[in-house]
Amino acid sequence: MTWWLALLACGGGVTGICRPGFVQGPDKHCYPPPPDDPAPSLTDALEHLPDCVPHKPAAEIDLDRGCAADACAGDTFVELDLSLGEDPDCEPLDGTDLLECTWRGEVAARFRGSGDRPDDGTRTDEIHLLSGYDGATAEGLGPDIAPRCFIEELGTPDLVVVEDVGGALFVSQMTYERYGLIVLDWLDEDGGPRADGIVDQLRLSGAPE
Repeated sequence: MTWWLALLACGGGVTGICRPGFVQGPDKHCYPPPPDDPAPSLTDALEHLPDCVPHKPAAEIDLDRGCAADACAGDTFVELDLSLGEDPDCEPLDGTDLLECTWRGEVAARFRGSGDRPDDGTRTDEIHLLSGYDGATAEGLGPDIAPRCFIEELGTPDLVVVEDVGGALFVSQMTYERYGLIVLDWLDEDGGPRADGIVDQLRLSGAPE
C-alpha cells in the first residue's frame, strides 16, 4: 500500500480525481488526509496551570487510609456523624437510592437511604473534601490549591481529563489509583461549571488492599 501511494503521489498524469478517503493536495495529486489533531495532554495543560502554592503541611488528610482526621472511607453514617460533630444536611441524589450528606459545607459522603436520613449501618465508599476544608496532608495537599501540586508531589496520575476553557487548557480531573484519590476542578471561582486551575474537591477512598 505504501508503494502504491508513492506512485500515485509522483505520477504526473493523475490530477484532480481522488479515490474515497483521499484528498487533493496543492500539486493536484492525491494524498491520505492529515491526521486529526491529537487530544490535549497533561503536558499541554501544565503550561496553563498556576504555580504550586501548597497548604501548610499538616496531618489531617491521610491518603493511604482515605481519611480526613477521624472521618474515613468505609465509616457508617453514625460513625462519621460522631467524628464530624454536628448534624449534616442530607439530600437525595436524583435517580439513585443515595443520600449525599454534607457537614459544615466542607466534608461530604454518600450513603444508601431514603427521606433525609441514611439507612442504619450503611457505609460510605468515599470521603469528599470540598472547597473551604481547612486541612491538608503532611505534604500540604488539599482543596483550594493548583492541580500542579498533586502532580509534583504524587507524580503522573493514572487518569487525566483535560478541559479547554476559552482556549486555555485546565486539568478538570485526576485519578491516583494507588491512593484511591480523585482530584477535581469542576467549578470556577464564581461557582460556574468549568475548571479554573484550582482544585474544588478531593475524593478519598484509601489505597487498595
